[in-house]
Parts: sequence; structure tokens; C-alpha cells
Amino acid sequence: MEIKTSIERLIDAISEMVPEGDHELVAKIASLMIQSGKVKLATVPVR
Repeated sequence: MEIKTSIERLIDAISEMVPEGDHELVAKIASLMIQSGKVKLATVPVR
């Protein structure tokens, strides 16, 4: 079973919305969303 972090899920979602291979745009959108507080970065305790 693969566990994805909230950042990985965010990046996957943004990747589907931007042109294929435009990693710079994905990074810009992700950092803006995180900075603006739209995305809460959840930390999951690992046992």
C-alpha cells in the first residue's frame, strides 16, 4: 500500500490541470496555495 503525503496529493491534482510536463507551473501553483493558507499540510504520525 502506498501512502502519499498531502503535498504529493496536491501536486498530483495540480499536475492534472496544467499542460503535460510543465513542472515549473505546478511548483508555482503549489507554493502559492501553501503560502496563502489554502492548503493545510497534515502531518501523519508514523508508528
